[in-house]
Amino acid sequence: MSALLTLNKVHKEDTEAVSECTDSLADTDLDDCSYCDDSVNLEDVDSDVVQVCSGHTSDQGVQTTVTCKQISDLECDNRARVVEEANRRQTCSVYDREMYVDAPEKASFYTGLPGVEVLDVIFNLIDDHMIEHSILTKYQQMLLCLIKLRMNYLFRDIAYQLNVSPATVQRYFHSTLDVMYVKLSFVIRWPERAELRKSMPMCFRAAYQNKVVVIIDCFELFTEKPSGALNQVQTYSNYKHHQTVKYLIGIAPQGMVTFISSGWGGRTSDKHIVEKSGLLNNLLPGDILMADRGFKISDDVAFYQAKLVIPDFTNGKKQLHPLEVENTRKIANVRIHVERVIGLVVRKFRIFDGEIPLEFLKLKQGETTPTIDKVVRVCCALSCLCPSVVPFE
Repeated sequence: MSALLTLNKVHKEDTEAVSECTDSLADTDLDDCSYCDDSVNLEDVDSDVVQVCSGHTSDQGVQTTVTCKQISDLECDNRARVVEEANRRQTCSVYDREMYVDAPEKASFYTGLPGVEVLDVIFNLIDDHMIEHSILTKYQQMLLCLIKLRMNYLFRDIAYQLNVSPATVQRYFHSTLDVMYVKLSFVIRWPERAELRKSMPMCFRAAYQNKVVVIIDCFELFTEKPSGALNQVQTYSNYKHHQTVKYLIGIAPQGMVTFISSGWGGRTSDKHIVEKSGLLNNLLPGDILMADRGFKISDDVAFYQAKLVIPDFTNGKKQLHPLEVENTRKIANVRIHVERVIGLVVRKFRIFDGEIPLEFLKLKQGETTPTIDKVVRVCCALSCLCPSVVPFE
């Protein structure tokens, strides 16, 4: 071969390296790569040898032998990988993990979570308690439940996307929701006093030192009108002028959900829910609990040697005293964060849009918690896995 004849004068080690490279090229079929340039002449490949020999450079420990065919093979491999990755991303759906790899904006849009890392954490928590099915993998079942909570697609819509029956989609959703309800409940917990004071945001620290432990409020979700006069009366909200289910939520100053009650009929007063929910049992002497004017629970809070901070009332006066105005403004500046967290939970997860179906309010046979309570608790837990809306500074 002409290339070897040209290299006869090179050192013996260089000749052996070129021979080995030429032998390897003979075993490679360039026609197998559909991305290569047809203009490459296979007969001339062996003669196009590019080498940097140790005998011709100042660095005696470096020797590299590369042929044009090897360079072409590397380019073909790179092109093939790019095309394969593009095809893989086009074929995967929103119910596949691959859709969210290196795409946090997609994870946030479809699931409400920051990225695939958080999805993996949730999956590791619930994996052992889920059942593998031939239709959908465990990861796909988890994504189905999260997307239902976030996007509130109709069960029939999801069924058409996955080419399964609506009954199958409902079964996957409820089974995964049950597992999440059990395995993610630990996220919503009442923190220790030392934990709260260590990371107290500056806006709370400046106004109330580090004594605020929780900001409470109630939010209501619209429901379908139930049958029966008693059920209609119990669920009718005079505030919303609609049938609702009401929840008491507690937010730490850091912006995390630390308490969520079970659901109550819209007619139930805020005071009654606080007294029956067990929230006050978490208070310690010297703690400050913040609430809205409607929470007339000062005596209940004082029983635990804690303090209730609420905006001032006019109590028949034409206007508030300047000191009362300043106190009310100070409360409003920090209490606004609980409204932001409630908005994060209710508006982020569109399953709360519209009216909650009656089947979510009913207890299933053998269960003690209705579906809507599971949905609310899971959504609150998921919101705790997102970045806080309350700035530390």
